Amino acid sequence: PVSVNVVPVNDGIQTLAIGDVVNGAVTVPGQSQTHTFTLATATTIYFDSLTNNGSLRWSLHGPTGVLVNNRTFTTTDSGQGYSVFNLTAGSYTVTVDGSGENTGGYQFRLFDLAGAAPFTSGVQVSGTLNPASQTRAYRFTLAAGTRVYFDSIASANLVNMYWRCIDPYGDVVLANSF
Repeated sequence: PVSVNVVPVNDGIQTLAIGDVVNGAVTVPGQSQTHTFTLATATTIYFDSLTNNGSLRWSLHGPTGVLVNNRTFTTTDSGQGYSVFNLTAGSYTVTVDGSGENTGGYQFRLFDLAGAAPFTSGVQVSGTLNPASQTRAYRFTLAAGTRVYFDSIASANLVNMYWRCIDPYGDVVLANSF
């Protein structure tokens, strides 16, 4: 015997604000949650995944078309992922859905790297990542040709912690784990 059921699915649409944490859930298989935002000017955006669920995935669409297609939350900004986007002015959508019949809650944050906290060379920076998958961004300016050493002084109980140094064009210049 074979059984089939047709289940109604109601997708959600919400507006997000750059810098705010987005909380959402895919509650039934096949459901999508869409989050919209508009940029008035070109902006370098970081997608900070606050979700440790490889069964949920997200896509990013904008004026130039599909920028990300079905990326899992667990590979978004992990050591294997990279989520810096140089976005043009315009309207965008982030769509979240489950892989197959998977459902679940999710959190993410889009933030403008221009708003990263200033970092002074030679001054130690300390902080806490909560949740542990959170990203902290700092910015600094150096004269061309300046050589630096990144000193990872301490990392308590964060076995998968890593850092990246990104240039003004969004390219990774240096990267390492703690």
